[in-house]
Amino acid sequence: LSPSPLVAIDDRGTIIKFNKAACDAFRYENIETVMGRNVKMLMPEGVAKNHDGYLISYKKTKQKTIIDTTNRVQAKRADGTVFPVEIMVKEITKLGRESTYLSYLRDLTLDEEMETATKVVDTICELSAACIIIIDLRGTIKRINPAVLKLFRYSTDEELLGKNIKMLTPPHIAKNHDSYLSEYVRTGVKTIVNSRRQVPAMLKDGEILQVTISVEEVQVEGEAMY
Repeated sequence: LSPSPLVAIDDRGTIIKFNKAACDAFRYENIETVMGRNVKMLMPEGVAKNHDGYLISYKKTKQKTIIDTTNRVQAKRADGTVFPVEIMVKEITKLGRESTYLSYLRDLTLDEEMETATKVVDTICELSAACIIIIDLRGTIKRINPAVLKLFRYSTDEELLGKNIKMLTPPHIAKNHDSYLSEYVRTGVKTIVNSRRQVPAMLKDGEILQVTISVEEVQVEGEAMY
């Protein structure tokens, strides 16, 4: 049993295989609803109207434009909702028999939602007047916004990205910062995370400035970020 949606058709476009994962992805109650019907029922109108022509053209020319490639296309659920999928099509041929086309699909709905959410977050970070710094568990600076450069008097992102956050703290704090992170990872006791406090920060030219920081922990692809 394939965990991925799988749809197989004959050379006329008739659905001859439709697994449980495909049923779930396309939100059909049972497999029998689609078996024996044209695969165009799984496509939005703009794609469906040309599909028979694609099959006829391929049988004549054998020029592969979709077969043996992975493509991002639009599909249609049982309720008419259009959603994005990644599709890989394989041709199966047996001597003396017509070709069968086997399609493996991956629902990209969550991917697109994540892309949209990421773009929103990116826009907020870029436009925010507040300094936003993201570090990993090792204290490595993973991301900053323009407000950070302005406050700390740096010219480019490259001066900070990939460096340890300690460079933005005075020496008497910097020398202990790694141990603060290690202790938090070991114990899980939050002394700074989920808090708001005033601390001294060090600008590029060495000037010390009092700033108010608020630290939150978030999970990004299974890794803690701050």
